[in-house]
Amino acid sequence: MSDFAKPIVQQVRNITRPLEPVIDVITTPLPLLDELGINISLLDIATNPLFAKGSSQLGLIKAIPQIVNAAKALDSIDTTAGSVLLDLGGFKLPEDIRQIPNLNGITLDTSNIITPILGNPLDQAKGKSTTASSFFAGAKGGSLSFPIIEDPKEVFKLFLGKTDATLFFADLPTLGAQFEYKQTVPVFPGVNVNFGGNGGFGANLDFGFDTQGLFDAA
Repeated sequence: MSDFAKPIVQQVRNITRPLEPVIDVITTPLPLLDELGINISLLDIATNPLFAKGSSQLGLIKAIPQIVNAAKALDSIDTTAGSVLLDLGGFKLPEDIRQIPNLNGITLDTSNIITPILGNPLDQAKGKSTTASSFFAGAKGGSLSFPIIEDPKEVFKLFLGKTDATLFFADLPTLGAQFEYKQTVPVFPGVNVNFGGNGGFGANLDFGFDTQGLFDAA
């Protein structure tokens, strides 16, 4: 994990880090209204049906902190504790390989996969290390996946000479909202102050790594 997952998550953090101040602005009570005793944030406004225009997509606000938690779990790994070995199972070739000039033409399906004796590799990793358990919990909450660990078929592709084994994929939730806000604040009897405005925000991030670049470089 320290050699494989950590560099990847660090790259994800480099991409999502500029969004963290934006998330803070969205979730922090608006300063002027807060001073007037009205505790409301842009997130509150965007999720209030009285102000929201259309449906709001706010999953990224929860995903970013989970990515941070995953990165912190990786930072706490004791690299002197040795390696954790995972049983990925195996696979059976559906044809006589002596008759096949190129193995990368073979497609493995469920019937070709030998289930790991020790269970799902992801569950194995969680069971062998509390750090791994914390990391994968944060990764899942942050919409990060590691098919090379979670799906043994991705590993087996490499044995067949395929160049498109997926190492990592991030399908971050969409962030998007449009709203119109109006607020009347009584100053003293007969005198009110009106606040209002239109606003919106949005982001959509998807990215991943596969082995194609490694083969191209070779």
